[in-house]
Amino acid sequence: MKLSICIPTHNFGKFIGETLDSIIPQLNDETEIVVLDGASKDNTQEVVEAYMKRCPQIRYFRQSEKGGIDKDMHLSVEKARGEYCWLFSSDDVMKQGVLAQVFEEMKLGLDVYLCGFTICNLEMTAVLQEFKFSTLDHATVVNLSDENERAQYFAAATTTTAFFSFMSSLIIKRKRWMETSEEPSFFGSCWAHAARIFRMIPKGLRIKYMPTPFLLKRSFNDSFMDQGFLHRISIGVDGYQNIADAIFGHGSLEAFHIRRVLRNEFFIDAFLMGRDAIKGYRDIFKLFRLIARAYSDVFLKRWMLFILIFTMPKRTIGLLRYAYAFQKNLRRRCSKEVFKLKQKWAA
Repeated sequence: MKLSICIPTHNFGKFIGETLDSIIPQLNDETEIVVLDGASKDNTQEVVEAYMKRCPQIRYFRQSEKGGIDKDMHLSVEKARGEYCWLFSSDDVMKQGVLAQVFEEMKLGLDVYLCGFTICNLEMTAVLQEFKFSTLDHATVVNLSDENERAQYFAAATTTTAFFSFMSSLIIKRKRWMETSEEPSFFGSCWAHAARIFRMIPKGLRIKYMPTPFLLKRSFNDSFMDQGFLHRISIGVDGYQNIADAIFGHGSLEAFHIRRVLRNEFFIDAFLMGRDAIKGYRDIFKLFRLIARAYSDVFLKRWMLFILIFTMPKRTIGLLRYAYAFQKNLRRRCSKEVFKLKQKWAA
C-alpha cells in the first residue's frame, strides 16, 4: 500500500460525504481511506458505512469516546497501512486529478509534502482566496535539518501552515512518523502533529513545499471555536509558542519566526474581536495576557494595542473593525485577480 488518506472526524456527518465523493473517483489499487471516528453523536457512522458498501478501500474505526483531534489524528496514522499518509479533514474537498500528482511526488521519497489549498465559503460554492502561506512562489525541496535552509524557510513563512498547522496540507512518510515519539504533553493543544514533525529534524527532515492548491478548504467551520473566540486565539498563540519554546528554545531564530507568523494570523482585528467576546474580568485578563504574549517582541505595538483595545469606545472599535475588514476583502479580491492573470499568462 503506497498511500493512506487518514481522516479523523467528529460530528461531521453533514460534510464527510462530500469529502469522500471528491476522493473515491481518484483512488487506485495502492490507496486506502482510513476514517477514525472520535465517537460522533451525529450520523457520521451511517454516512461512512453507506460509502463502504461501494468502496471497499474505506476502513472505518469508531472510538468509544471522544479523544480530541490530537489523539485521533495520531491513531488514524497508526491504523494506516500506507507508506505515506495524507492527513485530511473530513470537511475539505480534494481537487480532481491531484492524487495522480501526489503519486508522482512520492517517487522522490521525501519525509513530508506540504501542499497549497483554496479557501472557499461554507457551502463550497464560491472561492474566497488562493491561500498563500509563504513568500516562496515555486515548489521547493527544503532540508530542515540544515541550519541555513531551515532559517531561510522559516523567514519566508507567512502563516503557521508553513509550520505544519493545517492538517489537510500534510502528506507524511509513515515510517518517519512512527519512529518519532509522540508527546502526550502536547495532546489537547491541537498541534501535537506539528510538534511530532519538528521532532524529526535532528535525524533529518526533508520536505517539499508545494504552493499549488491540491484541495478546497471549507471556511466558517472552525471546530476550534467550540469554546469561544478568546479560547480560539489561545489555541494559536499559546499552543504554537509552547511548542516553539519546548523544541527550539524561546530565544531561538525558529521561535522568533513562529511568533512573527502568529502575529500575521492573529492580527489587530483578531484582538478587536476578542474584546467583543469579553464576558467578565477573567476574559479581560486573558485577552491582556494573549496580547502581551503575541506581541512580546514588539514593545511599541504591544502598548499601542493595549491602549486601542482597552480605552477606545466600543463604537470606535466597531468602525476600526469594519475598516480593517474592508481593506482585507479588497486585498483578497486583488489577490484573486492577480492569481487569474498568472494562470492566464502561464497558459
